[in-house]
Amino acid sequence: MITCILPGSRAEICIAALTYRFVEIMGRAGASQQVLDRAARQIRAYAPARLR
Repeated sequence: MITCILPGSRAEICIAALTYRFVEIMGRAGASQQVLDRAARQIRAYAPARLR
């Protein structure tokens, strides 16, 4: 599990880091661009709501 411990005001940093890592891992595994794009949208929607 990957988490981000930054405050909500720094959500963009967490979103960028989580998205980068996901794309790095899944891109190497052969995930399609469509899958990567969908995951990026989901990370963008999920992360800010979970930061304090």
